[in-house]
Amino acid sequence: MRNIYLINKERSGKTYRTKINDASTDNSPAKVTGTITEEIGSIGSIEMYVYANNPGYNVIKPYSSRILATDQQGNPIFFGRVLRVTPEFSASGFGRKVICESMIGFLHDQPVPIQVFNDTIPNILNKVLGLYNKTHSDVWKFDASGIDGELLAEKHEIQSEGESLYEFISNKLFSALGLEMRVWVDGGVVANDYYQTMYIGAYVTATSVSDAITIGDNLISYQCDEDATNLCTKIVPYGSKLYTDEDNLERVTVAEVNGGDITVVGDTSVYDVCKTVIFDDIETAQELLDAAEDYLLENEEPQRTYQITAFDKHLLDPTFPAIVLGNYYMVNAPLLNINKMYLRITKRTLGIESPSNDTFTVGSAYDATSSGQIAASAADVQSLTNYTSSLEKYSTRQIRALYGEFDTLHANAVTTDTLVSKVASISTLKADDAIIKNIQTEALTTDAIKAALADINVLTAEQADIRYLTVAKANALYLTAEQADVKYLTTDQAEARYLTAAKADIRYLTAEQADVKYLTVENAKVTYLSTEVAKATYLTAETANILYLTTDRADVRYLTTDKADIKYADITLANVKAGAIGTALIATGAIGTAQIADGSITSAKIVELTADKITAGTL
Repeated sequence: MRNIYLINKERSGKTYRTKINDASTDNSPAKVTGTITEEIGSIGSIEMYVYANNPGYNVIKPYSSRILATDQQGNPIFFGRVLRVTPEFSASGFGRKVICESMIGFLHDQPVPIQVFNDTIPNILNKVLGLYNKTHSDVWKFDASGIDGELLAEKHEIQSEGESLYEFISNKLFSALGLEMRVWVDGGVVANDYYQTMYIGAYVTATSVSDAITIGDNLISYQCDEDATNLCTKIVPYGSKLYTDEDNLERVTVAEVNGGDITVVGDTSVYDVCKTVIFDDIETAQELLDAAEDYLLENEEPQRTYQITAFDKHLLDPTFPAIVLGNYYMVNAPLLNINKMYLRITKRTLGIESPSNDTFTVGSAYDATSSGQIAASAADVQSLTNYTSSLEKYSTRQIRALYGEFDTLHANAVTTDTLVSKVASISTLKADDAIIKNIQTEALTTDAIKAALADINVLTAEQADIRYLTVAKANALYLTAEQADVKYLTTDQAEARYLTAAKADIRYLTAEQADVKYLTVENAKVTYLSTEVAKATYLTAETANILYLTTDRADVRYLTTDKADIKYADITLANVKAGAIGTALIATGAIGTAQIADGSITSAKIVELTADKITAGTL
């Protein structure tokens, strides 16, 4: 049994409550018949029949009366308002059929102006909720508890088209986050409170409850419906139209990225059904192929809807957990191949006068609410830890799990926030960001690896871009680096375009071009040296081709030069084939004998002169 209250407000502002259904059996006039329906992704409803002798018969006011339903302990399970009241007469007597909507329907009372929002979801949500709070006495607040901070910080560009606040929030804001919207009142409903502070949040902290629904105990009935309306294992996808001219009806296909074939084929081992699917908003072949593969993944199995009728043991014993919308409950029915499987409650229908008529829908849901809203459509399984049915193969489109333990998992694709595995054999791993404490692999192919510490026995790479490398010993056939800071390098042969070293001990150096700012060498044997400027304290060379040489002292055994500009030279023996000396200071007796084949001496003091022929103007 559930307590049902009407809450009305007089013109004076005074509010009062009327109990129209009493959970106890003492107050027989205060009784109604009907059901309370709640579903994830839709507006909840109450449909009930109020008889003429009910104390609330004459005070039910459409759109004005608020409605409150509680359990026997007074905990609120529904808060909303009366939508329609229809008088009826039957063999049971006079009465009124009353239809109510939950408080989330209040958001239909406020439109969103046409505009473009470019902000984070919390900022947009608080802004549009502020529109409602300015013009209504009820207050709406956004609660971001449990929602990923990165999702909340990301900016979105969202266009409002004048729709109601409910449609804008559910269809555009929460769909952008990929979350399911839920609403609640904080701390229950205080007596005689007509206006409430209501909260909008998301189903992010679902609870797992074990030993809640068991065959032979409180499981009354079980039904599984399969809908093959959208079943397909092959599709011919078409994207947006190609507007080459007005009469052209061609669309984007996947042929150019699918080997010339316009058909995308999925798993045809069980079903072989082909359909045509149009994606009007897709303009490229690759995006169309990705969308087609996702579509096949979602529809390669019939859509299954599970419906169970169970008695909520919490109504008899408050120590048992109540069956709450959005939570996961273990269903123990081995005969039905659902032995110890956690199933999520996506819809519940509660009997007002008889809790034994409570029914719960798990898994996939379809449009079956009195308000006509579309329900959730994902088959959710909380945990398969103790799943021990006799099924040889379990096939599902999607598994959502707060915790999952698998002995063996085979999957075409796995998307997970956190993966913990003692041993994992993975053929192909694709990850935007992977943090791995210990990896052992025979072969690893990756575009980028970021590691705080990597211990690699053997690394073979065609190309490696490493910012900082510490290695005890590196055996590299070929190493290319824009910049390398090497403390100690031992190599048989090194070819470097640019080398900067604090200290280099090089046994053998071959370089096409070397730009050395400062070089200290104990002994250097250079076959050929070409340099613009060379400053050497001591230089020994067999052959040196020097454009410009500045030196304190040069000991040259043999010098060949096109031109030599020497300020001071102390020469033991000079054999000059042809030379021009402007001024020469020669010590007395420095030249004993001079043989001049062809020369001109302007003025000289000669001790002895021997010549075959002398021609002179004045001698």
